[in-house]
Amino acid sequence: MRIPLINIGNDNEEQYGNVALLRSYRKNMIPDTFVIDTGSPKTVIPYDKALRLQTPFNKKFSKIVCLGGMKYNAYEVNNFEFIIINEKEEMVIEPFPCVVLKPTSKKKESELGHFPIIIGTDFLRERKYNLVMNFEKKEFYLEKFKD
Repeated sequence: MRIPLINIGNDNEEQYGNVALLRSYRKNMIPDTFVIDTGSPKTVIPYDKALRLQTPFNKKFSKIVCLGGMKYNAYEVNNFEFIIINEKEEMVIEPFPCVVLKPTSKKKESELGHFPIIIGTDFLRERKYNLVMNFEKKEFYLEKFKD
């Protein structure tokens, strides 16, 4: 099974991802863009999107992480599902825990609104996807593999 990826970057950079529905345990859904980041060990959801999904998380249990020169409170959340369309236009539902990132100051919260969902290597490894990028053929996709 393949999930096509498209270049969602601008003219100066290539970023490959697609659009998915993100669903919380309350069954609230939002469509959003995701990018594949092979340098990210974790799958990350911005705080504003977690709020829109009414995601509960324990604010007492966070740690500080740095990303792109900014500091964030990181919260582990176990109740998300990604709903992605495969090459046959079928829905693929992938439940997966994520890290929600919230800026450490209110002033910086508005800057996070343009932050895409980041699919990290944890998702690729644990949900058993290979990332295929053939620049010569201009083919970019996630391919589900079997054990």
